[in-house]
Amino acid sequence: MEILDTDVLIIGGGLSAQMAVHTLMKENKHLHIIMAAPGLSDRDYLPLHLPDPGISWEQRYQDTLRAGDGQCDPALAQILCREGPEMLRQLAQWGIGPDSDQEALTAALYQWTYTKEKPLTALRLFVRDGRVQGALCADSQNRFLAVSAGTVLLASGGYGEIYRASPLTSNMGDAIGMAYYAGAALADLEFIWFPPDKKATGDGWTPVTLGGLIIDDQCRTNVPGLWAVGGCTAGIHGAGLIPGNEILSALIFGKRAGQAIAQASRLPGAGEVALAAWAQENLPAGGQDCSAELDQMRKQMEMALQSGAGPIRDQASVEAALQTVSYLQHELNELPFCPADQWFSRLRLENDLIAARLTLLASMERRESVGLYQRTDHPESAKTPYRVRLQLTGMLLFPEKQPWPPAS
Repeated sequence: MEILDTDVLIIGGGLSAQMAVHTLMKENKHLHIIMAAPGLSDRDYLPLHLPDPGISWEQRYQDTLRAGDGQCDPALAQILCREGPEMLRQLAQWGIGPDSDQEALTAALYQWTYTKEKPLTALRLFVRDGRVQGALCADSQNRFLAVSAGTVLLASGGYGEIYRASPLTSNMGDAIGMAYYAGAALADLEFIWFPPDKKATGDGWTPVTLGGLIIDDQCRTNVPGLWAVGGCTAGIHGAGLIPGNEILSALIFGKRAGQAIAQASRLPGAGEVALAAWAQENLPAGGQDCSAELDQMRKQMEMALQSGAGPIRDQASVEAALQTVSYLQHELNELPFCPADQWFSRLRLENDLIAARLTLLASMERRESVGLYQRTDHPESAKTPYRVRLQLTGMLLFPEKQPWPPAS
């Protein structure tokens, strides 16, 4: 197996990842950086919807807190709003304005970073001696390789695409699955925004997820060596989202992550022998074709999420969807070993099922309506105090095997 070595591994290719790379290269040109990204998604060509620069940061801060319905991390929300005007001025210097799209901003960032991402999808993080030291990745041909890195930045966006049957886009559950296995603290996975014009189309919902890894003001997680930024993090938006905040937060916290990583002490990644042995353990050899089963499980997961974790939820629908996802997790574990070219789909489905299960578990905890999160069975009740934090164990992820079909 090929082993790559780098100072910093950035997992993701969106705006937050690009801004982090741009900042890192400005702060320390001698750093070796690998930017692992599977490629652009449809959202990379959407308008930016930048906020109105005429609104004061204090007003935007109050608007953000109101939209988040008391569930924002106040410190992160204030960083977003205080640093917003300066970021808008920087974008204007690059020729990026309200009428630009994300592709134009991507081109501007690449012009200033002089780097391109590798077409890689990260699937597992290697944690040893209490810190992240590398990752298992696959290239565009689904061939596996490992990356040794003492610093890893998760910037792979939200996981809204698990609501669709096709695992071809970048916004899947990989960040959540990797973070969970690494022991990272997660929160707010029940908070999901369903754009009004994106409901129940032929391709399914493509929502914007507002929860993920818990970070501090330097984008550090609770796991040494692991940083996170962008759509895979929690706390900035709370239970709502106002126009412009999604893009602005990706850029502002991408810049903050780049600055903090550049100033942090450099730690080595895993040694080649240990990393290769660990990677092989995650890819046991086998020869039975499981492609049909994997495709069917993904479709069942999609249907469960749309029925149990859609724009409006109730406890019965959440519990039924959770039963389905629990069953699928056990079925996936009991599948025989598959050929090497199917392990990519298998590991990615495992990550997506983890994201789906945690979303449903969070929805069971959050019974009241709050912000964009709507419950028909508890529309008016006292709000849960700031943040239901999900620091779950493997026992919660894999309960006793569920019967099939789920109870109606």
